[in-house]
Amino acid sequence: MTPDELPVSVQFLQLITAKWVVKPMYVAAKLKLADHIKSGVTDVASLAEKTGTKADMLYRLLRALSSVGIFHEGEGQNFTLTPLAECLLDEPGSPRDMLLFVNDPVHDRAWDHLHYCLETGNVGFEKAHGAGIFDYCKTDLDFSEVFNRAMSSNGQAVHSATASVLDISSVDTLYDIGGGHGHLIKFLMDKAPSLKGGVFDLPHVVAGAEDAKYPELKIMAGSFFEDIPKGADAHILSFIIHDWDDESAVKILQNCYQALPAGGHLFICDAIINEPNAPNLGKLLDIEMIVMTTGKERTVDEFKTLIEASGFAFEGIVDTPGPHSVICGRK
Repeated sequence: MTPDELPVSVQFLQLITAKWVVKPMYVAAKLKLADHIKSGVTDVASLAEKTGTKADMLYRLLRALSSVGIFHEGEGQNFTLTPLAECLLDEPGSPRDMLLFVNDPVHDRAWDHLHYCLETGNVGFEKAHGAGIFDYCKTDLDFSEVFNRAMSSNGQAVHSATASVLDISSVDTLYDIGGGHGHLIKFLMDKAPSLKGGVFDLPHVVAGAEDAKYPELKIMAGSFFEDIPKGADAHILSFIIHDWDDESAVKILQNCYQALPAGGHLFICDAIINEPNAPNLGKLLDIEMIVMTTGKERTVDEFKTLIEASGFAFEGIVDTPGPHSVICGRK
């Protein structure tokens, strides 16, 4: 029986009890159970000793996760990894980091205020923590690291999808604006060895971009609401514009416009909202934007309006194999 063939009541129950799966996944990730199992520690008693947990309680958690394809239970309460369990491994690019972010208590407390967001139009994160997420990360460095790791790890798949369609053959120097630790620009520099690259972000963020493998990478600290450094003939902003309301988004793009030479390229990587009723991860991500930021996911027409309001000519949309598209502009 396929999911669509299940009784509506069962489909509904699966939706409302999603936390019964996701929170055990979060705890499994925190305990690094997948890493321990991969190293050869497979029985519950030994796993409990490794993780400082009660064996009977840990077994119940692993049994539950095995019932949905995360881990496989063998004889004698021994567990092995499944393809889904491998996603919990603490490895570069692992989706584990995104799991840790969206289930972090700091994140949860913001989502507790979704109803408040709908009533007031205000940001749930600010209600919960007294500051916007980007200002909050300046003071809570532990959460900042969780956030930045999540953005970087999620970016691996996004970067691959972007690089597969992005035509940078005519670009000499590309700056990744709001580029965090520089994973995207490094990915693109690997794809096009002649490309000169730079990453621009807040000082406490861009500090993590240092990489001996890319000594030629230009690392620049500052705010994209102020002056963006000149020197590139193209800018790329990956999942940046969706964090901001229209007025702020136009300000960022206007600063890009001022920094780019005539003919300069603008590439915006974001989800595109499609027609009503059609499945779209962006429509769910849009609720995250309601809770966490002043931003939103946008339609093609809304992106066109932003780009033209910033001075750029709108050049169209390039779809990627991932959940996002590349919106293109030209100065």
